[in-house]
Parts: sequence; C-alpha cells; structure tokens
Amino acid sequence: MTIRGALPADLPALANLCTDSFFGTHAFGDGPVIFTQRAAIYAKVFAQLSRRIRIQEGRECRLLVAVDSKTGVLRGCIDLAVHLFDRREQRFELTCDEMPAEPQGRYAWLPYVASLAVSPASRRQGIARVLMREAERTARDWGYRELCLEVACVNLEAMGFYRKLGYRILRSDVPGTGATITETVDGIYWRVLPVEKYVMKRRLAAF
Repeated sequence: MTIRGALPADLPALANLCTDSFFGTHAFGDGPVIFTQRAAIYAKVFAQLSRRIRIQEGRECRLLVAVDSKTGVLRGCIDLAVHLFDRREQRFELTCDEMPAEPQGRYAWLPYVASLAVSPASRRQGIARVLMREAERTARDWGYRELCLEVACVNLEAMGFYRKLGYRILRSDVPGTGATITETVDGIYWRVLPVEKYVMKRRLAAF
C-alpha cells in the first residue's frame, strides 16, 4: 500500500469512495430515485474534492490517499487540515480563517482530520490505521503536538477505532454542523439527516 497526496487524476475514484463511505452505495434494485440522489451527491462531492486538491499547495492541509501498490486501485483517503480551535468551548471554528484578537489564549490553530474513508472491500486490513498514522506524522512535521477529529455520535465502530488509537472525547457538538447519516425510506429514496458529533483529541508523542 502506498500513501501519497491526492492528484486530479484520482478525482473520479476518490469521489466515488467518499460518496459510498459517507452516504451509501447504489444497486440496480434500489430504483431511479436513489440513483438520482446519489448522482447529485457524487457531483457535489466531486466538486468539493476538486477544490480541496487545488487549494492545498503551500498550506497546512493534505488530502492523502492509500493506493494499492500493485494495481493502482484507490483504497482509502484521509483529509487533514489546520483549523481554528476554541479552547474554552472545545470546538472548531471551521469557517474562520483569522485568529480573533481577544481574548488571548482562548483560540489556537490545531490540525484536524475532517474525514477518513476506506472502500468497503478494503476494510479491516489496517488501511485506516496506516492513514491515521500518516496524518499524525504530518501534523508532527508541521510542529503540532495534538491532533483532533470529529465523528458522528452514532458511528460507534469509528469511535471504538479512534479510542484504540488513543483519542478521547472532548465534548459533544450540535447537529447540523457536518455529521450526517443516510436513511433509506420505504426502499425508495434516501433521507440525509444531521446528527450530533463528538470532538476527539490525541496528544502526539514527539519523535
């Protein structure tokens, strides 16, 4: 498995991976409504990833992919970037690009894993762990000693995985700020719902 930065050529496979992981897959028997919904979500994810790849040059942000060294098939991805963190509220201000003037000591720039995805066929093979370790190494190279992430409160498997890596919950957050789940209603269409999420953090050991 090779870990490298995402390239524009990765976009179709990368968008498909993220759509499958964060929303759901589509089978022929699901019918035209879900097919149409998924196509619209895929297009939106593709545009977001395209912009993400373009803006990372010269910034403290990395979109990394795990690629099968033999076949070249994309197996997983992780999105790492530095964002403003409110230490008092224990939450990220993802839309703020400047350090507030006051009060001093309340805010800090911290590295943040926005998303981690592994293709269904490649799960339970250690790929997620390798991607997280590479994100941690990158954060240390940038000079940081903490790494944070957010996870949907209903994603118990993911929370268990992060706990095994040493991450601990700082606080719960409010719905509507990024975490969602997809429900299939009457086997006909998808309903995407916002859910509460947790902020988790791990202290990074120095090399």
